[in-house]
Amino acid sequence: MGRAETGGATDAQLDVAKQVLDAYQHVAGRQLNAFTHLLDKSRALAGELEAKHIRIVEQASALIARYRQTELSEINLLRSLPLYLDENSLSDIFAQILKESPTYAAGRNILITWLFSLNVPEAHVIANELAKPDVRYRVHREFDLGYTIPDIAIVGDTFVIFIENKLRFGLETFTDDHQTNRQARALREYAERHGIEKTVAILLSPDRSVPINKVFVSATYSSLVQIILPEIEKTGDSLLSSSAQAIFNLYDFS
Repeated sequence: MGRAETGGATDAQLDVAKQVLDAYQHVAGRQLNAFTHLLDKSRALAGELEAKHIRIVEQASALIARYRQTELSEINLLRSLPLYLDENSLSDIFAQILKESPTYAAGRNILITWLFSLNVPEAHVIANELAKPDVRYRVHREFDLGYTIPDIAIVGDTFVIFIENKLRFGLETFTDDHQTNRQARALREYAERHGIEKTVAILLSPDRSVPINKVFVSATYSSLVQIILPEIEKTGDSLLSSSAQAIFNLYDFS
């Protein structure tokens, strides 16, 4: 009665408040236990991932070190690894190799020699253009032209080269028209728009696949790789050379 007269909480109200507080503490405790369990599992998983990462880095470092030994350069250590090379990865590799920079001259030499090997007059004209040291060029991956995207485009002030890479048995995609038809049209339009007269289109594949459009000339991976390896060797960059040798040994582009 005293609590009611002075305006304080009644015993019943205090009991209800205590029950609510107990229930809240019980729920909060369960949530805290669940969070602690999740945190422990996350820490354990992070430890496992870190350990796996360290093992992968150690294995890769050992593999590169072995490939840098010339007496082991001909064995295919990488064949036992579960690696898969797709068109995009291979296009990335070729684009990097064909580019040039102030510290990397092999790309231009590879490109010139490869164009001469194609035995196509237009390719020879561009190769002669590239032989001039003041002629610059740029290598583009996924050259977006709106309705078609060549895998690699090599663009200079006076020439342009489209390279379509076909790892999947040379099958062209079809969207309204065959891929090489679209790209031949885009090549002509791009050249006209930029006042370029020298153009070459190349369908690059493992087995010299025949393009639908006759503007394209067929070329094999091996025709390019046989030029790449000795030119990269001349750079004296042992890591670059051993990496290229490892990749091309793995996929047997000989």
